[in-house]
Amino acid sequence: MYASDNIWRPFTSLVSKSKPLKIVKAEGLYLYTEDGNKIADLNASWWVNIHGHSHPYISEAIRKQLEKFGHVMFSDCTHEAAETLAKKIVNFLPQNHKKIFFSDNGSTAVEVALKISRQYFYLKGEQRGRYLAFHGGYHGDTFGGMSAAERNVFNAAFRNLLFDTFLIPLPDDDKIPDILNTIEIEHKKNPFIAFIYEPLVQGAAGMKMYEARYLEQIINRCSELGILTIADEVMTGFGRTGTFLASDQMKSKPDMVCLSKGLTGGFMPLGLTSVSDKVVEVFENENPMHTFYHGHSYTAYALACSAAAANIELFEKENTLQKVQRMESAYRNCILQLRGVSGIQNLRCKGGIFAAEADIQNYKGEDYLNPLKGKMQEYFLERGMLIRPLGNTFYLIPPYCIREEEIYSAADCFRNFVEGLER
Repeated sequence: MYASDNIWRPFTSLVSKSKPLKIVKAEGLYLYTEDGNKIADLNASWWVNIHGHSHPYISEAIRKQLEKFGHVMFSDCTHEAAETLAKKIVNFLPQNHKKIFFSDNGSTAVEVALKISRQYFYLKGEQRGRYLAFHGGYHGDTFGGMSAAERNVFNAAFRNLLFDTFLIPLPDDDKIPDILNTIEIEHKKNPFIAFIYEPLVQGAAGMKMYEARYLEQIINRCSELGILTIADEVMTGFGRTGTFLASDQMKSKPDMVCLSKGLTGGFMPLGLTSVSDKVVEVFENENPMHTFYHGHSYTAYALACSAAAANIELFEKENTLQKVQRMESAYRNCILQLRGVSGIQNLRCKGGIFAAEADIQNYKGEDYLNPLKGKMQEYFLERGMLIRPLGNTFYLIPPYCIREEEIYSAADCFRNFVEGLER
């Protein structure tokens, strides 16, 4: 029996015939398998890797922390790694965000925000029963995260257990007036607790992109109505959209920000939720009912905190956002080269993200289960590139160490794949 037969892999059928790649080394952009293959990691290992695999600066930070200790309970203790990270990260958050709550991953960072927002109104004596979110949204796999997202293949088995969320379409010129009006009407019927959103780019929905000016209008309307706002920056944070946070591209700021994925540079799991002063004030009360009774055994895991602090330091040491700008410039060249190619539609890019659809007659539809996904992934893998398409959506979201020629090679591979499909 193959060793991996004992493992239940995420988002993978138990009867899948695909054999997982056994990785023995990872460095920079590349993964190295036990059978000697070198593979470009073009989805940054599920969007977590920032500066490249095995970056020595982050590795050294973890080693130094390991010489002290690995972990201590964080409810009754604190430590330098967490304190250093907290001081560094607040410099990149909205100015009125002075408190952060640590958790384990993106799903739990979202769960923390949803629970804090609900308890906020509970402590204020206000009865509010539902959330507001975008169609196509994905906010993790916990019950709160599933509840605040689109109803789809990811949560179909659990729908009768999910709490109520009202979904609005992604905004554009034509839709924004109706969206703003609908929010006001629905809020009067049954007040919203919070509006949760992936700013500027919806990841799991297929790298759907929308403009900051529309999101800003929605945030402003929510603020006028007393609806809290939660920016799920788990995927969009750490330069993915060209700025450190996607929220940096708007004057209006959220009440909470959720971070994970790129937080440790792809080294260790860690999540955090930052909270505005307005929300924190309600919890600052000696009454024990004002305590936020939530925590994880590995809250503020010291090794992960040390990795995260080093990751943030690298943004300045290596001019990381300039690297993202060069990536976006290369993506725009790819768009010019691929525009007009039969079977390629909706070319787009934002910061470190490039995406397009393979629009082929036999593989129509943007469903996550579109069979084109497996064909595309296999085609790229045979050519030394690891991607994970979202249905018929091809995308690149690599570590920022990628070179321009490696981006162009991936774009050429996508063109050749589409042109080689049966029509």
